[in-house]
Amino acid sequence: MRPALARSEDVDKRSFLQGSFFYLLADSLWPWQVGEPTQARFKPQGEADPAFIWQVKRDWYGLDLAFVLRHPESLYWKAFPGAETSGNYLPYLPGRAIAARVQEIKDLYRRTDEEIEARYGRRPGIYLSQAEYDQFIDGNRRRLKEACVMLLAAGASAEGRRVSSSLWRDGGGSAARGAR
Repeated sequence: MRPALARSEDVDKRSFLQGSFFYLLADSLWPWQVGEPTQARFKPQGEADPAFIWQVKRDWYGLDLAFVLRHPESLYWKAFPGAETSGNYLPYLPGRAIAARVQEIKDLYRRTDEEIEARYGRRPGIYLSQAEYDQFIDGNRRRLKEACVMLLAAGASAEGRRVSSSLWRDGGGSAARGAR
C-alpha cells in the first residue's frame, strides 16, 4: 500500500484495493501450501487425466462453501453480500469482469439447491481434509493479520516492504521478531 492510498478520501477505492491486495496474498499462499503437495500426492492421477484437477478443485471449493455456510458470523456475511463493485480501480482488468465474478461468488454462496449440493456438498474429501483446510485457514489468518499490522505501521518504507515480504518466505516467525 502506498501512503497516498492510506490517505485516500475514496473509501470505496481504498476498500477495494486493500481487499484485493489481501485476497491476492492469501491466494498466493495456496499453491505452495496446498496445491503443490496435492499434485505430488496424486501425481499418477493428474498425469493420467488432465481433467483430474477439477475433481480436486471440487473438493476444495466444497470446503469453502461449507465454511461460509457454517459461519454466519464470518466476515464474508458481514461484508461481501452487500459489496458493490461500481469502480474501475484496476486498469488491467475491466470493471465489468470484476463485477461479474463478484456476483458469481455471491450467487454461489447464497444457493443451497440440489445442483450446488451435488457439485460441492457431496465432495469426496480425499484431496483436502477438513484438518488440512483448517490448518491453512488458521495459519494464514495469523500471517495476514501480521502483514496488515506491519504494512499499516511501516507504510511504504523499504523496511516495511522487507518485513512484509519475509512473511511469505519464512512463515512469519522471523518477520514478526524483526530478523532477516
